[in-house]
Amino acid sequence: MPQNQTCDIDGKLKKSPRPDYNYELTNSRDPNLSSMSDDIEPLEPTLWFSQIEKLVHRASKSGDAQVDTLLRRAMHLTTLAPRPLRDTVRTFTNEDSIEIMLDCKAFASVAMALMPPPMTFTLKQMKTGAYVASVSSSISVCRGKGKASTAEQALLIGWGSFLLELR
Repeated sequence: MPQNQTCDIDGKLKKSPRPDYNYELTNSRDPNLSSMSDDIEPLEPTLWFSQIEKLVHRASKSGDAQVDTLLRRAMHLTTLAPRPLRDTVRTFTNEDSIEIMLDCKAFASVAMALMPPPMTFTLKQMKTGAYVASVSSSISVCRGKGKASTAEQALLIGWGSFLLELR
């Protein structure tokens, strides 16, 4: 992507007002942009949680080369969430916007899009360079943690770990 472009949530590229950024992502968290449809048949809870578990395992073991595939898979799994979890995992970012962000290599932005309110996260970089993410929700006492060499992988692992705690 050219220097000083903006990749916004609606999938439009705009000139960045900040010369120190290659791209910026804006997300209004508009519920009308939800990527989830209630008419999509959900996976059985056991199968869905096993897929989340595999995703967390792969994110923990994989290098940077697979992060776009893992993030795409995570977004896909949000649309297949069991009905009782749909409000917890509902994203406000549609599939086209996700693909544009992935094309922009805005991987951390995609990982953050996995965690709409009431989910919250913290992300810290340790002196070693590793990232540590903690994911929680205001409607649950569960907490997920992730540690990885990149922010997006730490967020993805934390997100998946949080969901696995909901079992």
